[in-house]
Amino acid sequence: MPFGQAEQLAGAWCGRGATVQFTENPLPSVLPGSVINHAAPLVLGLPEALTYMVDRFHDRPAPSTCSS
Repeated sequence: MPFGQAEQLAGAWCGRGATVQFTENPLPSVLPGSVINHAAPLVLGLPEALTYMVDRFHDRPAPSTCSS
């Protein structure tokens, strides 16, 4: 999904009162169209994703990047 579209979707959900954690991935595009552009963010984002999941299993509230 293009960044602008993802950012707009997050904003729309925030506007409807949802809890949204929108995190940017600042990695540059490498070899456009190759799997590396999906694999690198997957691997680098894994610790944050696992922490998020563990926190939900421990009934900790989901974080939100929505502005008030």
